[in-house]
Formats: sequence, structure tokens, C-alpha cells
Amino acid sequence: MYLNIILDNFEIIVISILLIITISTICILFIQNNFIKNTSNKIDNYHDIIKKNNSELAEYINTLSKITELNKQKLEELISDTSNIGKNLSNIKATKGDDDILTLAIELVRSGSSKEEIKNKTGLNDSEIETIYAYHKNVKN
Repeated sequence: MYLNIILDNFEIIVISILLIITISTICILFIQNNFIKNTSNKIDNYHDIIKKNNSELAEYINTLSKITELNKQKLEELISDTSNIGKNLSNIKATKGDDDILTLAIELVRSGSSKEEIKNKTGLNDSEIETIYAYHKNVKN
């Protein structure tokens, strides 16, 4: 009985099954196409976000580069200033040292020390000692 119904309607059943398969395939293709569009849109959005972030990052790095360059210039200025201060201190120290040696030599001459003794204590050369002797030998404090 069932077999007779199936055989009598075989063409309709086959056509119906083919129609169902075709409609199912079209639905699957439609769903897949929507999924691909959604995925493509998401990828485009991610691409835009990444592009925006990259440009912001590039701007940030550029700003940091400028700040670093300014800091480098300021550091070079500070190094130069420090070097100049060191030179000035050395000059002041050398001048003070020379003044101390000359003051010591003058005091030794005034106290009656010999030229050799002054030379040994101060390290001055003979012509410097002679000059000090000429101006300060007979001068008393």
C-alpha cells in the first residue's frame, strides 16, 4: 500500500525532494553570503581601528622623538655649562694657588729666608724669586 502510493507519486516525490534540496541550498548560500558580509564588515572595522591606532601611535612616537631631541639639546647645553663651570673652577683654583704661592714667597722674603729655601718651598723659578726679592726684601709688615 505504501509502496503503491510512492510508486504512483514517484515523479512528484522526486521533484519535491529536488525542490527542497534546491531551496535548502539557496538558503545555505544566502546565510553564508550574509556571514561573509558580516565578517568582511568586521574585518574592515578592525582594519580602520588598527589604521587609526597606527596613526595615533606614529604621532605619539613623533612627539616622543621631538621631546627626546629637545632633551638631548638641553643635556648637551648642561654638559657644556658643567664643563665651563669646571674650567672656571680650575682657573680660580690655579689663580688662588698662584696667589698663595706668591704670598708665601713674599712672606719668606720678608722673614729673611734664602733664595734656595724659597725655591724649595714654593717651586718658583729663579727670575720670579729675584723679582720678589727686588720688591719685598726690605719691606716689613
